[in-house]
Amino acid sequence: MFLKKQIYFRRVVLAAEIASKLHNQPTFGHVKFQKLVYLCEQISKMNLHSNYSKQAAGPYDRKFIHSIDSELNRQKWFNIKQETVDGYKKFTYTPSVNLQKAKKY
Repeated sequence: MFLKKQIYFRRVVLAAEIASKLHNQPTFGHVKFQKLVYLCEQISKMNLHSNYSKQAAGPYDRKFIHSIDSELNRQKWFNIKQETVDGYKKFTYTPSVNLQKAKKY
């Protein structure tokens, strides 16, 4: 069994890889991000101790998305920007200076 920190780091690396592939898509934000992380976890049978709830737009884990955004920013893998468009929050991910360091994991 992995330690909690190892599991968390695996989730961050998975999230960084997904974001690095899709950050240029105009529809990439929190909803698509969580759907893709969820699907990757399910297909690969990764037990990353997720706590998803079923929502109309798909699986949602509030604690996960906020902690991942914070860690991606802290590691300087991505800059995350939030803006309001037509009354909805939109999150954009821009690669940061250390993104290539994430690739080694």
